[in-house]
Amino acid sequence: SLKEAVIVLGIVAGYAAGALTNPSDPSAWRGIFEAALPVELAMFGLVSVLLTESPRWLALRGRKEEAVDALTKSQNMGTEAAEKEVEEMIKFSNEGGGGNVDMGFFERCEALLTDATNRKALTIGVGLVLLQQLSGQP
Repeated sequence: SLKEAVIVLGIVAGYAAGALTNPSDPSAWRGIFEAALPVELAMFGLVSVLLTESPRWLALRGRKEEAVDALTKSQNMGTEAAEKEVEEMIKFSNEGGGGNVDMGFFERCEALLTDATNRKALTIGVGLVLLQQLSGQP
């Protein structure tokens, strides 16, 4: 797949960059990381400009207008459809389906591990990741 091709290309580029450095200089690896810095900064800048805030996060904090704007920009929805979607987000959260926004990190982890439905999904997910790693897939 394209994802695997890009991963392999990145590995080959890393080996090529390592081959171009002076093996007798123990700090030569720093130049490789420094060469990637402009690309990283460009990606961060692009994402911070183009990425909108989460409509659900905005809606659950009472910022409905901003949530509607974020949905219309990110999902290419009409205003009416976005307003309906925001109302459904709030309704779902108020019914208990969205979790408690005021829960801390450890309380959320405990809820994740103690609920049977979550535990089953977590076991399947972790099992698939382990199987992928043990089989050598990237």
